[in-house]
Amino acid sequence: MISVSVGSRYSFFQNVGARPLYRYIENQPLNAQNIVDTVQYGKGEVLKSYGGLEPRLSLRITTGETSSLKFGYNRTR
Repeated sequence: MISVSVGSRYSFFQNVGARPLYRYIENQPLNAQNIVDTVQYGKGEVLKSYGGLEPRLSLRITTGETSSLKFGYNRTR
């Protein structure tokens, strides 16, 4: 017997203030000497949002009365 299960969900995350966000010289190490600008974000203000689908798939193959092979895949963010 073979059984397949498929699913997905949407994951969402926001990075919020209050804190400073530093901007650096491109292609340089992220250290204090390479800061070119500082943006101050207030309490609850959104710095950046992240999101995306998280697909899932599982497969079960019964090989006997008391045994089976299971395979699974998922992508998480």
